[in-house]
Amino acid sequence: MLGQPGVLRAVLIVGAYPALIALIGLGIGAIIRHTAGAICALVGVLFVLPLLFVSPSLQNTVGNFLPHPMANSTTAVRGYR
Repeated sequence: MLGQPGVLRAVLIVGAYPALIALIGLGIGAIIRHTAGAICALVGVLFVLPLLFVSPSLQNTVGNFLPHPMANSTTAVRGYR
C-alpha cells in the first residue's frame, strides 16, 4: 500500500502536520507572551480565518495558503482503486 503513488507523501504529511501546527503555536506564544492570547490567536488562524474566505474567488487564491486547506490538498491521494 505504501508503494502506491502519493501514499507515502500523504502519510508523512499527516504525521508532520500536528508538529508544524505546534511550532506555529509556539511561535505565536513567543511573540504574544500570553497563554490565553496565543491560544486565541492560533484558534483564530486555524478555524476562524478560513471562514472569512468562503467566497470561491478568495478561497482559491488566499485560502490555499492557510494551514488546514493546505494539509487537505497535500494529503489527498488520487488514482487509488
